[in-house]
Amino acid sequence: MTFKYTLSLPKLTLALLLTLSLHMCHAQDTLIIHNKLEIQALTRAGQPLKFKQLIAAAEAEELPEAAKHFKRARNYNLLGNVIGLPGAFLVGYQLGSALVAPSNFNTGIFVAGIGMVGVQYTLIATTRDPNMRKGIAIYNEALHQKRIKAASE
Repeated sequence: MTFKYTLSLPKLTLALLLTLSLHMCHAQDTLIIHNKLEIQALTRAGQPLKFKQLIAAAEAEELPEAAKHFKRARNYNLLGNVIGLPGAFLVGYQLGSALVAPSNFNTGIFVAGIGMVGVQYTLIATTRDPNMRKGIAIYNEALHQKRIKAASE
């Protein structure tokens, strides 16, 4: 009895992608660090992580407190972008209009756009970044304690 199994290119590609995606979701291999200027979560290799990946890593490590902070940071980031991106459009549109025809410049819309962008930066600095810092600190501390425990055994 001979067992014949051929692995086609689509099957091989699917298996490789599944393996890589599972590897990326495995929280044990992910060390989360942050940048001093803008809070950003990175892998050890320097690859930036999205909020979805951060939440999945925290939940995989059974860290509900870190996942809660990452979810809050994601929500505040979304709220800031909903407010700030239209504001940035208004500022850019008014500046572009002023370049084409200076009489088209509307100071009220320009100031409103600057205000919206200011609100975005304020939301990010006062709500998103502190939650990111707390979530990263909780995750890194748990990972550090797990490594110490594994090394002592």
